[in-house]
Amino acid sequence: MKLRINYLAFVFFLLIGTISGQTWKVFESIEGKFSILTPGLMQTKTATVTTTVGEFDVHTFYLNPNDSIGNYLYVINYYDLEPGLIPQDSLELLEIFLKNTMDQSISDLNGQLMYNTPVSIGIHKGLMWRSKSDSGVVKCRAFIINDRFYMLQVFSIESKSLNHDVDRFLESFTLRGQ
Repeated sequence: MKLRINYLAFVFFLLIGTISGQTWKVFESIEGKFSILTPGLMQTKTATVTTTVGEFDVHTFYLNPNDSIGNYLYVINYYDLEPGLIPQDSLELLEIFLKNTMDQSISDLNGQLMYNTPVSIGIHKGLMWRSKSDSGVVKCRAFIINDRFYMLQVFSIESKSLNHDVDRFLESFTLRGQ
């Protein structure tokens, strides 16, 4: 019975990949200390950003897929915070930082918050939200893990924004070398 269920699950995921027309592969960043499933080859860039709490080298990985699912941009950003800026045991500071990040992200897109909810990777707390704007819908996950900030985003056409590939990308994020 268990073998049959595993086989059916395998066939289901094989069909989903065939329907979307994309081959998903594991993308790994050694420097970023993560891996994630992506529907294509990620591009990369780094930019220095100045904020009220300091200057950061923001590392960005992105993919503009050519698909019929409706997702037009997959993004992973990370940067290192000053050590101890957000202590791991300070859930209140973490929550404030993540909510401010969410608010700023939505404001930058002239968007509206649809919902937000706490998420986690192992013991590391994070925040997930979904917002919409004139350019579509974006679903995000953000975490601070060992003084490193990570934000994952999938941008979609609003009419096609509730698709399996959004969560497939966001939920496949895995830490490496921690």
